[in-house]
Amino acid sequence: MPTIVFPYRASAATAVHLTQAFRLGLKETGFAEGESLAIEYRLAEGHQERMSALAADLRTVNWQ
Repeated sequence: MPTIVFPYRASAATAVHLTQAFRLGLKETGFAEGESLAIEYRLAEGHQERMSALAADLRTVNWQ
């Protein structure tokens, strides 16, 4: 299953509107989370300095 990574510098609570819009856009183009693709959420919880660590983590994931 294809995986999309959704990095965001804020918390899940503040990203709700963005993730909802993102999923809606995917649905409008024929994709559905958990059915035709997976979404990995990487949130920095408001700590900008965590973004580079989140990006580094993506390089170590074994994407199958």
